[in-house]
Amino acid sequence: MVLISGGRHYDITVINEGLNDLWMFSVSKLQWAKLPTVLPFPTYFHTMVISPSGYLYMYGGITEHDLRSDKLFKARIFFPKLTELCWEIITNVTKHLHQLPHDLLIDLGIPYSFIERLK
Repeated sequence: MVLISGGRHYDITVINEGLNDLWMFSVSKLQWAKLPTVLPFPTYFHTMVISPSGYLYMYGGITEHDLRSDKLFKARIFFPKLTELCWEIITNVTKHLHQLPHDLLIDLGIPYSFIERLK
């Protein structure tokens, strides 16, 4: 899958209109689909990443009147694996998890791959 968001519409009749839509391209099907999620404001020249838990994070960009943005936007785009959902809940409830000893985390049954994320 390839995601494209925002952008800038160039047309002689329109003055550099910014876009706030989000599109997904399926490489296997060679097909575009417009996602229901929209960016909070029209923007282009921004940074995006999709986390393992299915969240899209968008930072910055250029908005109306060619102004730079320092905003961070988060939206769930894909439903994650159950392990990712559980990890999200554990880290939200236990804010001091990164301070616990490595051996204790293993004894609690936390997988090594998730313990590595705490570093």
